[in-house]
Amino acid sequence: MDEITLFLSIVVAGFSLLLSIVSFVAYYRLHATKLFLVGLAFLAFAAKGALVVAGILNQDKFTLGIDFVILFFLYFATIKK
Repeated sequence: MDEITLFLSIVVAGFSLLLSIVSFVAYYRLHATKLFLVGLAFLAFAAKGALVVAGILNQDKFTLGIDFVILFFLYFATIKK
C-alpha cells in the first residue's frame, strides 16, 4: 500500500468513526431507529478501514461483501419510517 492510499484509508476510517459517534449520540437523544442503523453502517466502515490500514484486509470479495452489508444498513435506514 502506498503512502497516499494509507493516508486516505486513515482519513476515511477516522471520519467514519466520528460519524458513527455522532449518529449514536443522536440516536440516544431521539431514539430513532434510522440513526442507529446509520451509526452501525458508519461503524462498519470504520472497522473495515482500520483493518485495511493494519494490513489485515485487502480489497477482495470479502471486503466487497462488507461494503454490501454497510450499504444494506444505509438503505434500510433511508426507507425506515
